[in-house]
Amino acid sequence: MPELPEVEVTRSALSRFISNQKIVDLGFSDVWKKQLLRDGSRFASFASEKSSEFGMGGLIGRTVESVSRVGKFYFIHLKEVETQIPETWTVIEGHLRMTGGWWLLPKGAEWPEGFPDKHCHLEIKFENGSQAIYRDVRRFGTLKLMTDEEYYLRLESMGPDPLHDGWNMGKFKDALCSTKRNIKATLLDQSKVSGLGNIYVCEVLHLSSLLPTRISNEIKFQEAANLFEVIAPLLTKAVEVGGTRLTNLDDLQYIHEPQLYLDNFEVHLQVYGREGEPCLKNGCMGVVERIVQQKRSTFYCSSCQY
Repeated sequence: MPELPEVEVTRSALSRFISNQKIVDLGFSDVWKKQLLRDGSRFASFASEKSSEFGMGGLIGRTVESVSRVGKFYFIHLKEVETQIPETWTVIEGHLRMTGGWWLLPKGAEWPEGFPDKHCHLEIKFENGSQAIYRDVRRFGTLKLMTDEEYYLRLESMGPDPLHDGWNMGKFKDALCSTKRNIKATLLDQSKVSGLGNIYVCEVLHLSSLLPTRISNEIKFQEAANLFEVIAPLLTKAVEVGGTRLTNLDDLQYIHEPQLYLDNFEVHLQVYGREGEPCLKNGCMGVVERIVQQKRSTFYCSSCQY
């Protein structure tokens, strides 16, 4: 499941590529459109149609303004129309889920041989001749049309993002004090903290020397402060190297766009996926262990996490 860093890599690439671009055509694969329609998706129902003068209906004729992100969700913002009303579509919410990703084709370029393939489910063409394709092997990813009201209600339901201005120690400690769940479950709760998933939760708990089974509202202030201090730097570092892809490091083509060949944060992981291997923390002689919490593997060192 892509977490905050992987989605930020996607957001950044999309923002550079599609901002200020006018949509002139949009098409779905039959299999994905049928799947979305069964789920009642407004995106599948309307997106491929022409936009009305009020910015309703479809997306053809609309112009992308920018791309933002909160946690694991990215938001494609559409430019205002002259006759905008409360029902106007203003935002497309996206979630990559397990295998979603965007491939981007500049004007005048050609796709690699054999691409698009059967896993490509959405193609968007822009007025400047560029194209964007959404590819999703398992088809769990989502795209949703939103009005302004729906967008702001969505933001209110989400916890603070560690890489945004609203991230502060006071709110973080309040989130921990508000529940008797174990600390891992709390950090995975997107209404408490936006963007952390299984990989990075294991990593930040190891960095801050906290056992994943500790009860959240029993975490002492200094322990919470130590945890708070490692979260944003770790996520920033992961973004800088293109996020974590648990794959062979000699096959990094699947990182959201054909042109993006960055390092992989997998080589920096201290505990995740390292069961039975030595702890990498300086001075620790422990061995990485694995337990299951909420049906997910948790990796930790019992020698330096307490």
